[in-house]
Amino acid sequence: FGYGYGRNVFAHAVLPAYGVAVGGHSHSGYVDLALSGGVPALLLWLAFAGLTLRRAIRHYLEQHSYAALLLFFIVMGFNGRMLLDSVWRDHYLQIHLFLVCALTVIIRFEKQDKVAA
Repeated sequence: FGYGYGRNVFAHAVLPAYGVAVGGHSHSGYVDLALSGGVPALLLWLAFAGLTLRRAIRHYLEQHSYAALLLFFIVMGFNGRMLLDSVWRDHYLQIHLFLVCALTVIIRFEKQDKVAA
């Protein structure tokens, strides 16, 4: 299930295998997430991102909403950056989740307003 959430999870994973800690993180958010939370955490994150993208795409195609388009770009940008950088900690994650939640609420109420009109 992983080594636990922390800044130096990559070093904790490499130390038993090689006897030397070669750094604190792997420079990949997906690898850090898989090491810290295990495969279930990685699958849950991919499911969350996929469902959020699905909602954003559907809402944009149905309502032509700028909030849905922004949600799509924010989720794709964060997950794309996770491939190359360890953004799975600190304020990057907090800002990402805040924006995703705020835009999801905007999309939800935007949909209700257009149905009621």
